[in-house]
Amino acid sequence: MLVFQASCTSLQQKAQTQFNTGEYQLAIASYSRLLETDSANSEANFYIAESYRLSNRIEKAAEYYEKVSEENASFDSQFHKGKSLKGKGEYEAAKEAFEAAKTLTMDDEKIALATIEIQNIDEIETITPIWPNHELENYELLNSTGIDYAPIVSENQLFFTSSRGAGGMYAGTGQGYTRLFKTRAEGINVDVQGIQTLSEFQNESGLNQGAIAISPDGNMIIYARGNSNSKNDLPDVSLFSSKFNGTGFTEPAYMGVNGEAEYWNSTPAFSLDGQTLYFASNRPGGYGGTDIYKATIMASGNFGSAVNMGPEINTPGNEMFPRPLENGEFYFASDGHPGYGKLDILFTRKSMAKPRY
Repeated sequence: MLVFQASCTSLQQKAQTQFNTGEYQLAIASYSRLLETDSANSEANFYIAESYRLSNRIEKAAEYYEKVSEENASFDSQFHKGKSLKGKGEYEAAKEAFEAAKTLTMDDEKIALATIEIQNIDEIETITPIWPNHELENYELLNSTGIDYAPIVSENQLFFTSSRGAGGMYAGTGQGYTRLFKTRAEGINVDVQGIQTLSEFQNESGLNQGAIAISPDGNMIIYARGNSNSKNDLPDVSLFSSKFNGTGFTEPAYMGVNGEAEYWNSTPAFSLDGQTLYFASNRPGGYGGTDIYKATIMASGNFGSAVNMGPEINTPGNEMFPRPLENGEFYFASDGHPGYGKLDILFTRKSMAKPRY
């Protein structure tokens, strides 16, 4: 009996360390082993739920938040349960969870957050599609069995992020580390046989690289880099830039616009004239989780101070993936505006009172 207790304690300590270091997939596996002997273990259920939430898989967390709420319901367990259920498209159950969350706190700000979520679900019926005559299709020949996202086109080249052919596993998600790729593209025709890793500079191993942006003149590349398996590396995801110097692209360098090294910065995009950089950040002083910021290029060639895009775009939730278009529309992804769950695509323009789908 003492040996069994010691084994459980050791496994629990291991799981807690994995969670604290952001190794969420490993933490899920370790805490799941604890649930095999005690399915009502509130701590194990809580940290599995949190691991799914913090690794952008909140739709898988609902059953674990439910078990936490059965034993020791709190605002957070019910609120995040609601977000998880919304991510699964279970809107009425999500509203019930948000209503329950409101009864578990005296904090007016938290009550307001739950109220906004309920209102956002109620507004789903009013959402009209941006492209009512278009049908979304999975580009199966281009996509892999892993992670593929953040495509952009520059000079007849499609650049994107993918975990295909990864040499190591990112312990935060259980997927391979992501790298930057490119291939030829003309309109919707993509050379799926010619996909290659970025040639402008070398992808690094043991960390994630993704969400590339290229200036309109093609002379500057900005991308996000982070989640390193080295304790001596930067603590979070940061923006790096590489510039064309006449003969080739420079070694990527950390950008001053990141602010503190502890801030998360990602999903960059250039304005059409290349003078403004848009990106998402979780730095203090914003409206919620991650907000969209902009920074203007200075005479030195560096970008100036980051400016929050304001409450018309940013919410108590998460906004990211900004993309300005030639017609004046500004696209972005959000889980804080009225939507179907997790990240939805919205757009806005100066003449609009609020973003729409």
